[in-house]
Amino acid sequence: MREKALNLLDKWNIAEYLNKYGDAYTVGSVALDLMTWRDIDLEVICNKEPTREDALEVVEILFVENDFRKVTPIDYREGEGVSKPKGLYIGGQYIDEDRNEWKVDIWLLTPDSANAKKKTQEIRDKLTPKYRERILNLKSRLHDHPKYRKQVLSVDIYDAVLDKEVKDLEGLKEYLKEVKNLNFKL
Repeated sequence: MREKALNLLDKWNIAEYLNKYGDAYTVGSVALDLMTWRDIDLEVICNKEPTREDALEVVEILFVENDFRKVTPIDYREGEGVSKPKGLYIGGQYIDEDRNEWKVDIWLLTPDSANAKKKTQEIRDKLTPKYRERILNLKSRLHDHPKYRKQVLSVDIYDAVLDKEVKDLEGLKEYLKEVKNLNFKL
């Protein structure tokens, strides 16, 4: 799945295009090789405050030039959303030649709002084969859970495994109750 994600990024040439706004890079499960579903996350640390016009240019590149099925810009610069950085978000849906749906998330951020690159590196520094296996197992088991990617994020799983030595779903449930006060039922 990661190889396909990297091939799509090359096909779209989106990182090169996004570099016109600042430093663009892949973060999250693609960067960490922890993919369990078709999701590509990109973050751009912009050279200047990103504008709605910048976001609309990215929308056009995705929707018109790269045949994305759906592209949605959202302005989060006022900081709404518990787990959302202050910035401009562009979410896209792409259907590949095998009819697989891909979710693409792009964030245009100022340096003080960007944290995914740093978090990705922190995770990479702690990742061992044992932890990778645990994370992939948990993510695979939760892939279709209605709370996954809404209340329970991949980063919650990474933190639970890497910082608290969580090994299984029961341990993750305890972790989520303690850290997020979330009663997670399977």
